[in-house]
Amino acid sequence: MSYSIYETAVHTDWIDYNGHMNAGYYNVVIDKAAEQLIADFGGIEYFKETTGTFYSVETHIIYGNELKVGDPIHVKTQIISYDRKRVHLFSTLYHGEEGYEAASGETMMLHYVQSEGAVVPMPDSFFGQVEKMAQQHAGLPTPESVGRAVRLAKKSLIG
Repeated sequence: MSYSIYETAVHTDWIDYNGHMNAGYYNVVIDKAAEQLIADFGGIEYFKETTGTFYSVETHIIYGNELKVGDPIHVKTQIISYDRKRVHLFSTLYHGEEGYEAASGETMMLHYVQSEGAVVPMPDSFFGQVEKMAQQHAGLPTPESVGRAVRLAKKSLIG
């Protein structure tokens, strides 16, 4: 298996005053791509059976090129790292026809069991499904901006 794939198009109500996709909707697309990846390894069925799920706890988005109303979006998502409680994803958004990279997003998700109200390790049976997909993604190229953080401006107000 290669990347988890999610496809959509830029909706009219996603357009901002500059005439392109509003920054917040890139996160919507990244979140939907994460949902697709979770579905790909059986996470939707797992949730219905157990109340175990994933909560996104951190996301970092890098904006590259504009997307405009109606533009098709093709998203490739891969597992970058994982353990019993966490899954670290990286999604790259492309213009679905022209092929240019529009943005990328890195997301850390925690395994949370709603009936327990806590972050807990994934059970063996489900962790095996996550691990199988992660092993399939192990051969994919590592995105250049993995782990990139926001850099401070020259005149920082913090120590």
